[in-house]
Amino acid sequence: MIENVAIFLGAGRKYKNVNVEETESSIIVRNRLDGTEFERYSVVEVAKAGMAYDVTGDGPGGLLRLVVQQGCGCSGMKHYVHDDTYTGTLAAPRRR
Repeated sequence: MIENVAIFLGAGRKYKNVNVEETESSIIVRNRLDGTEFERYSVVEVAKAGMAYDVTGDGPGGLLRLVVQQGCGCSGMKHYVHDDTYTGTLAAPRRR
């Protein structure tokens, strides 16, 4: 469980101050207080372990980039570099 995070979907922040549970095939967004599940995303490929994932969605090729970042994400998404094992086609979103 990764606690007190911001979730960015594409380049925009979707959630802040939530917990995230990572499984082999899913990212589960949970309420920090009671653990209630808000949303579940199906992971296609890990772009940056513990931080960035390609998930199914309405982006290019049916994929979206989901980024998990400690804190509220109020200053925007932090820069990251893909893991060497990443073979996907999505580029790391640019910080605005």
